[in-house]
Amino acid sequence: MNTGALVDLHRGGSRERTHRHQAILACAICAYAPLARGDGLLHRYDGDVLPYDPSAGWILVDACEAPCSESFGAGHFVLRWAQGVDQTTFAYRIAPPDVPPPPSLWFEWRFRSDHPLAAAPFFGCDAIVIVRYVGMVELVDMFGDAASNIEGSQFVTGLQIDEFHSYRFESLDGHSYRIAVDGRTFVESTDDHPSLGPTVQVGGQGGCVSTRPPVVTNEWDFVRLGTIGFGEQIIATDPRAGVLDPLAYPNLDRFLVTYDSPNYAYIDDITVEVLFGSDEATKRGTAEDGFRHKGTRARRHEAGAGDAQAEAREQGIGSGEQRAPVSRGLAPAWAGAGGDEAPRRQVDPAAVPQVIATRRRDNGNPEDLEVVLDRPMPIGATTRFTFNDGVTQNVVEYTLGIPGLCCLIGGGCAAAFDPTCTNGGGAFVPDGACTTPQPCCLPTRQCQILDPLCCTANNGTVLNSPDPCEGDADDDGTDALCGDGCPNDPAKLDPGVCGCGVSDTADADGDSVPDCTDQCPGADDAVFAPGCAVAIPAASQWGIMILALALGVAAKVRFGRSRAAAPRRLRDGP
Repeated sequence: MNTGALVDLHRGGSRERTHRHQAILACAICAYAPLARGDGLLHRYDGDVLPYDPSAGWILVDACEAPCSESFGAGHFVLRWAQGVDQTTFAYRIAPPDVPPPPSLWFEWRFRSDHPLAAAPFFGCDAIVIVRYVGMVELVDMFGDAASNIEGSQFVTGLQIDEFHSYRFESLDGHSYRIAVDGRTFVESTDDHPSLGPTVQVGGQGGCVSTRPPVVTNEWDFVRLGTIGFGEQIIATDPRAGVLDPLAYPNLDRFLVTYDSPNYAYIDDITVEVLFGSDEATKRGTAEDGFRHKGTRARRHEAGAGDAQAEAREQGIGSGEQRAPVSRGLAPAWAGAGGDEAPRRQVDPAAVPQVIATRRRDNGNPEDLEVVLDRPMPIGATTRFTFNDGVTQNVVEYTLGIPGLCCLIGGGCAAAFDPTCTNGGGAFVPDGACTTPQPCCLPTRQCQILDPLCCTANNGTVLNSPDPCEGDADDDGTDALCGDGCPNDPAKLDPGVCGCGVSDTADADGDSVPDCTDQCPGADDAVFAPGCAVAIPAASQWGIMILALALGVAAKVRFGRSRAAAPRRLRDGP
C-alpha cells in the first residue's frame, strides 16, 4: 500500500500568531537538525488502562461524558461519540513546577480517526494534542486524513483515513521544534513565549456538527515522551538483512529496524541506493528536495561551518570521519556473488525505491521503527539503506536473489536467483548464463549432457565433443566417453594385456603368467618356455617337493641328536 503517496504538505510563511506565541519560520530551519535521535524514555502510556488511572499518571482535565464513551480494544484506548460532541482532555506533567524541565524533548503518539477533514473551521473539531515546553506552546489539530498547527498555516492532508499514523514532536532547546507524521515533517517553527509548565495534553471533541460521521471514533495506541540523544545503533532487522529468497519476498516494500534503545529516523534521514553486481556508481534515492535542503541548512548551523564546508560534508567529501558507513552486525549483501568480476549493469532510476514513511507498528516498542517504500525492492540487486544521525551511520542491505544460472537436479539449466536455486537442491553459478549443453564427465565417471558452467560447478570435465554420451552398457558405473575402454566388460575399464572380455589375472598353473599369454599351460614358463617338450612339474610343484625333502632331513637330524643324548643304561640295556 502506498501510504503517503498522496500526502500534501503546506507550510505557510511567518505571520502574526494567536496571543500565545509567535512563529519565526526562517530561523526554525536554520536552528533545527532533522536527524535521527537516540532517545531516553521518560514516560510511556500504552493504552491498556484509562489515562487518568493512578498507574498511568495522567490528569483528567475534561471528563468523557455522554455522548462520549471510553473503552479498550486490541491494546488501544478508544474514545467514541455516538451523537453530538463533548470535549475530553487528559494531561501529563513532564516535570513538577519546582523541577527544571528536561534539556530536550520528544513526544510521540500513534492515533487514528474515522472523521475526515472538516471544510470549516479547519481546526478544533476532532482530536487535539498540546505541547508546552520551556519557551514554546503548540497545538496540533488532527483528523483521520489531515493534521495542522493551531493556525492552519502548516498542515498535511491526504493521509489514509481510519488508519493509524505515527506523530512525533521534537525540540532540542524548548524554542525551535518540528512535528512530523509518519516521518514527514509538516510543522517547523520557533517560539519564545514562556509556557505555564512543561506538559503534554491529548483529547478529542467528537467532530464538527456539519461534517461529522454518525459515530466518531478516536483510537490512541500509545503516548510516549523522552529526551533526545544521538548515536544509537541498529541491532536487528525484520526480515533479516542480507540475501533473501525472492520467491519468499516477491514484493518487499517495507522492513523493521530495531535500535539498541528508543530511537526514531525521519524520511530525510535515510539514503537509498541500488547496487547491481559490483557496480558502485549507483543511483541514489533521496527524499524530496525540500526535506533534504532543510537537513543541509540545519547541519551547517549546528556545525558552525561555512557553506563550502557544509556542502562538502553533505557530499561525503573532506573530513567525513563520521560519515563512513558502519555495518551494525548485519549480514553483508552480495558476498561471494561475483566480486570484482561481476558485470556492471546500468541502474534504472525507476528501480530505486523511495522512503515514504517511517512509523511505529501496532503496539510496537519505541526501539522498533518500520520503514515503508513507494515500491518493492528490485529483484537481482542489492538495496542499501543508510541511516544517518549526524554521529553514526547505520547501514542495512537487502539482496533479493543473486542473478545467475541454476543447474537443476535433472541436469537442466535455467536462469535463476539464489538462494531460490540452492534451496531447491540445484547448483548455483552467479552471474552465469546458460549456453549449449555439452557432454560432461562427472567425478563419478558418468557422462551427462550439461551446460559447461554446470559441468564445472559439479567438478566435471567438459568434453567439447559433438558425440552424445554413449551410456553405460556394462553397468560398471563408467560411460564410454568418460574412460570405459571396455564398454561391454563390467570387470574392466581398459583392454589391458588380455583385451576386453578376458581376465588379466587368471593364472591356472600359478607361474605368475596370465593364462592369455601362458606359453606352457600347466608348467612354469620361467623354466621350460619356450618349447615345453618335457612335462616337468611347474614351479609351484617343485616348491612343494623341495619343502617336503627339507622337512624330512630336519626330522632325521633331530632324531639322531636325541638318541646320542640318551643315558647309557637305556641305550645298552641291563
